[in-house]
Amino acid sequence: MAAPISHLPETTFFLTLPNKLPFLRRVRSYYHHILSFRSGFQPDLQVSQQLQHTKRVLEATNSSLSQQLRLSINQLGQREQDLQGARRELAQSQEALQVEQRDCQDVKEQLQACQSDREKTKETLRKVRADEGPWHSNLLSFNKVTQTEAIRSQPGPFGE
Repeated sequence: MAAPISHLPETTFFLTLPNKLPFLRRVRSYYHHILSFRSGFQPDLQVSQQLQHTKRVLEATNSSLSQQLRLSINQLGQREQDLQGARRELAQSQEALQVEQRDCQDVKEQLQACQSDREKTKETLRKVRADEGPWHSNLLSFNKVTQTEAIRSQPGPFGE
């Protein structure tokens, strides 16, 4: 007598198929027939046909799984290429950002230097004005008068 189906090894049935329940029932049925054959309850021809059918089903399943595996490998290869491209773009963007940050830092340092020079110039100008006193005003007035007289003494366009 054949062994009950519940005593089948479980590792036989861990296949990933779209509709695996009918397939598992067929495998269990074939297993049952094989056990019956071993006990001498079925004719050899019927068992041979069932084994051939099981072989074809397993070959078709293997072919389908191989095709799915090849497709998955191709998809993973494409994803890997996409990821490498994205990594290259990211590295370029990070490098460009670092250049921009260095340029920005240089401009900030130049601005600080200019502001420092401006403050020094203002302070120097304040000191010069404080040291000039009233004689500077007289000098400026004298320069204005001298310039005015020089302009007046030049001949005009009509030889005046």
